[in-house]
Amino acid sequence: MTPLLRTVALSLAWGIMMAFSAAWSLAVDFERVPDGQFLTLAALYFAGACAAVPAAIPLTSRLTNRWKRPWRFAAIATTLTAATLVFTAALLALEHRSYFAQWHDPVFTRIWFMQQFFTAVGSTYQYAVIGTRHYLPLAPLFLLATCWVLTRKTRV
Repeated sequence: MTPLLRTVALSLAWGIMMAFSAAWSLAVDFERVPDGQFLTLAALYFAGACAAVPAAIPLTSRLTNRWKRPWRFAAIATTLTAATLVFTAALLALEHRSYFAQWHDPVFTRIWFMQQFFTAVGSTYQYAVIGTRHYLPLAPLFLLATCWVLTRKTRV
């Protein structure tokens, strides 16, 4: 399997796992029925996770080629978690920005830049406080399984 095809497959698998984790959390823990918002949230978690893999895995493979397996496992877990959180937060910030754009000042003014900044900060804070709990309880299990599979290979 070529590295590109492997990265695409891993990206899609990781995205499906994170979307399933968010959907499970929304359906079981919060007793929400699947509706438009439910599917939108699952799609955002899927897209954030899919975008995280191409950033995290090449970085980790370059850094950890000669490391022992426990250190490689920890590095993969850290970079994959951080990249997933960052990319999902960025997508949610874009979603917030598109919603609040109707009330923002004209483009490229000083006030507009401040509004963009504070919209992104507010969205990131909201995701950190409210959104990250949708990864529990399944995402840590998926992360452990994914890291175990990736460290079993000679190269990440």
